Order: sequence, then C-alpha cells, then structure tokens
Amino acid sequence: MTMQKKVKKHFLKIFSVLVGLILWVYVILSQKIVYEKVVKIDYVLPDGMSFSEKQIDEALVYIEGPKAFAKTIQQADLRLKINLPQEQQVKKNIYALNLPIHRLTLPIGMSVQRSVPTKIYLQIEKMMYRSVPLKLNLQGQLSPGLVLEGIQLKPKEIDLFGPKSILQRLTSINLRPIDLDQIYQSEEVSTEVLGLDDRVTPSLSEVKVMLKVKGLKSNVVASKKEIQIKNSGQFLYELKTKVAQIKLFHIDEQQRKIPLNSDQVIVWAEIPKNAKKGTIELPLKVDLPHSYRLIEVAPKSILVNIQ
Repeated sequence: MTMQKKVKKHFLKIFSVLVGLILWVYVILSQKIVYEKVVKIDYVLPDGMSFSEKQIDEALVYIEGPKAFAKTIQQADLRLKINLPQEQQVKKNIYALNLPIHRLTLPIGMSVQRSVPTKIYLQIEKMMYRSVPLKLNLQGQLSPGLVLEGIQLKPKEIDLFGPKSILQRLTSINLRPIDLDQIYQSEEVSTEVLGLDDRVTPSLSEVKVMLKVKGLKSNVVASKKEIQIKNSGQFLYELKTKVAQIKLFHIDEQQRKIPLNSDQVIVWAEIPKNAKKGTIELPLKVDLPHSYRLIEVAPKSILVNIQ
C-alpha cells in the first residue's frame, strides 16, 4: 500500500470520528427537556388604586426546550407584565386572570408548558390619605432616683397614603421602643415607625421624642481637665481657655467612688479643615468610659485664635 493510500485511509478514519462526535453532541444538545423557572410578576394598576390584599409577585413556570439553552434560561431575567387597565373585570374592581405566560420572550425552539399558579384573582381599591396618631412604646426603667416628668412627640401624628380599607382600620401607629435603661437625663432621642403594611407609605419614617427627666444629680466631679484640640488641617492656633470642668453621673453607686484616671476622660474640640484666620468658637465634646454619663461641661464652648 502506497503512502498516499495510507494517508487517505487515516484521514477517512479521523473524519468519520469527527462526524460521529459532532452528531453525538448535536443529538445530546437537541434533546428537549423541561426547565423550572421562577418568573417575576410586574403589575400596572389604574391611577389612584392599590390591591386590597397582598398579591403574589412571582410564579413557577415550566419551559420545554433544547438542553443547549439550559444556561440561557437559568440566567435570563424573565418577567410577566400584567396591565390591569387593559384587562376585563369580572366584577367592579375584581379580576380573574389566567397568567399570560405566552407573553414571555423565549429563545427560538423553546415553549412554555404551564405555570403554578395558572390563574390569579385580584381585587383593587382606592388609595387615600389619612393622619394617624403615633403610639410611643417604652421599655426598661430609669435608674434609681430618676423620674420621667414628661414626653413630647415630634410630630404627634403622621400622614399615611395607602389602601382605604387598611387606613380606615388603623387607630395608631407603633414606634420602635425606647429603652429607659439608657436614659440618664433629659434628652431628645430618635425612633422609627414600625409594623406598617408594605402598601402604606408614611410621610416620614423617623420621629423625635423629647424625654424630660428630673432628679439626676452629678455624683462625680472631674475638675481641671485639659482641653485637647483635633487639628487635622495642621493650623497654628492659640487657646484662650485651656481647661474645662465636667460633672458626671456614674450608674454604679459602688464603683463611682473609685477615682477616674486622667486618660479615662477626654475633653476635646476640633478645628474644621476649612477654618480661616481669626477667632472661632468651637463646641467642647467629652469622651467617657461606658458606665459614665455627662451631666455638664463648663464652658460649653471655647474661643480659638487661628493664626
């Protein structure tokens, strides 16, 4: 057998193997399988309307197609859009709809078999505005010797926008509880609205609460604390007041008799980066150990001459 015939023979063998491999891959990839895909549902409602009850926002869809599209289907962001103004009502503001899975955009050769659920029932109603009182919740208790003299909510009620049936049932709105164990003097604290239905929008989410506390007196006095200056702008400066006196409250009566170390209490002020030459007034701040609370710092601010 000549060399040319041997080469031709080997070429035919290799060609046959390649053709067989290609046909095998084609058969495997062209096999049809059924995929499960979670599809998001987007609703379009008439103006000024909302759902009477919470609705499903996704459905399980079974899609049949070639195995080659497995990754494409897994990564696809498939969504169903239901435009209620274009749908037929079975009664006023009530819809009974088959999920429009035929509207899904799929690769060629793929088809939707069914969905779970196959049908949905929707009821809508008018939206409205309503002002509802806020309900403050307190937990824990003040330290011994303290009395809560007064509470002031800012504001006392808030405006809500949502489904009429929900707002008409509301008598008050709960606020996140305030822990009295952490209150040692009169102060304003922030809390937030809790427990609103997702379909209800509040005019604000944060509420200020002024707690007026009486009876707290200083049980620790640290005098002549040197004032430290935070000077990130590297300014040359001159202090007219170099020390401050602070009055503290220690929540543990047994431990309060132990003297504070000099580095446990830090009185400081910060020069702003954009400070200009001249005399500026800076508020004093105080860093304390965890079990101490600041009652008073004197002076409350200092004058600094920026050179």
